[in-house]
Amino acid sequence: MAVDDASDDSEYIASRYDGLSVGPDLSYTFETQATVPYDGSNKMARKLSPFTLRLVVPQALVPADSKIDVNLIGRGSQQTTANNAMANELRQALGVPTITDANTASENLTNLNTTVSAGRVLQTTMGTEQRSVLADNVTVADIKYQVEKMLQTPPLTLFINPTDISMTYTAIQQYAQKSRYGYIFERWGEGQPTLSLSGSTGAWCAGADPNAVMGFPSVGGQNGVATGVQFATKRDSAAFQQFISLYHLYRNNGYIYDTIEESHAMLFVGAVAIDYDQWTYVGNIDSFEYSYEEDSPNRIQWSMEFTVGRIYDHAESPPVVLPESSPSVTPGSLSTAELAREMAGTPSRTDIADAGTGLQLLGLSGTQQLTGGQDPDPDSTTPLQALGAFFTPSGMFTP
Repeated sequence: MAVDDASDDSEYIASRYDGLSVGPDLSYTFETQATVPYDGSNKMARKLSPFTLRLVVPQALVPADSKIDVNLIGRGSQQTTANNAMANELRQALGVPTITDANTASENLTNLNTTVSAGRVLQTTMGTEQRSVLADNVTVADIKYQVEKMLQTPPLTLFINPTDISMTYTAIQQYAQKSRYGYIFERWGEGQPTLSLSGSTGAWCAGADPNAVMGFPSVGGQNGVATGVQFATKRDSAAFQQFISLYHLYRNNGYIYDTIEESHAMLFVGAVAIDYDQWTYVGNIDSFEYSYEEDSPNRIQWSMEFTVGRIYDHAESPPVVLPESSPSVTPGSLSTAELAREMAGTPSRTDIADAGTGLQLLGLSGTQQLTGGQDPDPDSTTPLQALGAFFTPSGMFTP
């Protein structure tokens, strides 16, 4: 589904992941949608409890003397400005020109030659280490292009969170080797944990474009395109578009492929990061399976096994417990304004740690909100006003 759209609606189109390397064994094309994809999920719930997957640039590309943590670039709990700053810092370390870079072709060629001669992926040749590792400029250009593509790949937030999430810890040990005195017990410690995920897409649903609804050819007096909830709207539905995006991320898996010779050699190996419930799991997708169930023909069931290499805990609980707000407004329940005031007046551990700085931040579900009379952050994705409306859905009540 080809589209040139940078707005929020582009998340309904799988072609926003076009150009992401998927290896020599897979080729793909995109179709032009005849109808409009429909998203029936709860967008506010998705903001409060997002399940997000994103690509991580290979750590091996980062110079040893750099403090850049590639696993945190694009993390959902950071503001857009902070993420862009980290991405630009990585670009500078790798010698990757930014979108607004005004370098000439000869200057870019010099950067490529510098990368080869330095022996490690650097923009300059400063230092005492001078050994040749990368073979040619074509390989360097291939690597840098895929790195930039990964930095520009938008995170994928699922419309519907997985139904089952489980972590498995396995000990690496055996009791099989035998000596003249009996069997020998050997143990090498804990293996990498495995995150098992399973879920379902939404139903296939699409509607006619109101701007062109009269332009479709009719068959027997009926509309010539399929609309509504049915298998015929599968390709144009938002649910299937996101499933294809999820499959695209699985096939890339954070790898830097050899797209020049189209060999099965991996030039570098990156990772996939999962941000959920104030945790970040960094690793690779080992397997991905999907199927159609008899009792739900208008959607796809999927599952994956994810080997975790690194775990980050971003949780920050407030030191006091916030009062509950009933979903239905009853006598004694908090109104929207009262809930907002309670949340704004509740200190967090960040407030205590940064006491006296004049800047107070309230961490909530992977976002940050300015309080204490500060102006709202334009990059924030979860306004406090929207939170109040969500917890009291029957209306904007005043105290």
